[in-house]
Amino acid sequence: MAEIRVALTFDDLPSLVLDAPSATCEVMDPGERRCVAQRLVETLRSASVPAVAFVNSGFLGGQEDLVRPWIEAGVELGNHTARHSSVDSLPLDVWADEVRECDAFLGAMGSTGRRFFRHPYLRYGGSPHRQAAARRFLLEEGYVQAHATAVPADWLLARFYREARDCGDTTRMRRVEERLAGHTLEVLEAAHHSLRRLLGRPAPQVLDLHVHRLAAAHLDSTLDRLRKGGACFIPLTEALADPVYQLDPTEWSAGGSWVERLAPASADALWFRRQPDRLRRWWREQCELPSQSSG
Repeated sequence: MAEIRVALTFDDLPSLVLDAPSATCEVMDPGERRCVAQRLVETLRSASVPAVAFVNSGFLGGQEDLVRPWIEAGVELGNHTARHSSVDSLPLDVWADEVRECDAFLGAMGSTGRRFFRHPYLRYGGSPHRQAAARRFLLEEGYVQAHATAVPADWLLARFYREARDCGDTTRMRRVEERLAGHTLEVLEAAHHSLRRLLGRPAPQVLDLHVHRLAAAHLDSTLDRLRKGGACFIPLTEALADPVYQLDPTEWSAGGSWVERLAPASADALWFRRQPDRLRRWWREQCELPSQSSG
């Protein structure tokens, strides 16, 4: 079994952004948000896994203390814009102000270390000009772009989990829980093999998960499954030091995982783009099966 060096990251702190372009957060009361944050950081601490969490500061709703457990656990905080705005959704100067707003919040919270930025929705810009302008701005602001290679559709599984939970359907909740670890490992392995084919050598991966109820409840089993599959967790700085993350994509693409951006017309890129639809078909099949909780 081949070792896969992987940096773990989380998007959408304080909680999963559900819908584009309206950018609304997974609905939780303040107590549940704190519980989700605490469970995630406790799992990371007990598993000794380094991580970076990307923050939407404008969605904290006065609960700035939600980021404190992450900092105290040694998790570095990165910039995900104030309100999860893609670079195409706003005039460039307004988008830049959102980046600066989140940056000011992170500084006020005492976040230290490298200044990482990740584009919401992994959208780098809808035109070569917009993409170049955004990249230039981030460089001028001193940011390192946290490209992600392994991008599971855990955000979609979190929606399925919420649907089952809202219906009190414990059978389907368990099916989603089991799917999370398997799907995440499948995507990580695919990204590992894709980069190896592109580069002719193995390269460290950057895994992109999200902050949500499903992750809080089952991050421990997911990390265990990944380790059994060969994952060795490393800091994001170590992963991004690999030359693959300094490459300029030879073909322009609006966004996606770093594998998709490096080879947007490849069969591997097509496989990654099809994952959400594969999960939707799987969920429809699950909904057609009998559920013990529904009688």
